Amino acid sequence: SVSLSADGVTYTEPIEMDTKLDHRVGKEIKYIEVPVTGEDIKYVKVDVHNIMQNPDWHPNPGGKSWVFVDEIMIN
Repeated sequence: SVSLSADGVTYTEPIEMDTKLDHRVGKEIKYIEVPVTGEDIKYVKVDVHNIMQNPDWHPNPGGKSWVFVDEIMIN
């Protein structure tokens, strides 16, 4: 989810994003657009949740799942 703030204290309600990846393991770039109103946004809060166990299609099904975020681009 993504929340926005002008002051770093009061954030908008989280905008839930459907960011499921396809069934391949490896590098993947995922671009997600977040609608922003005309407010003066200075702070962005991103919450990423792990599914905790690898899905059945994964080479290690049922194993510990990891989430890696390398970059967040804000334009």
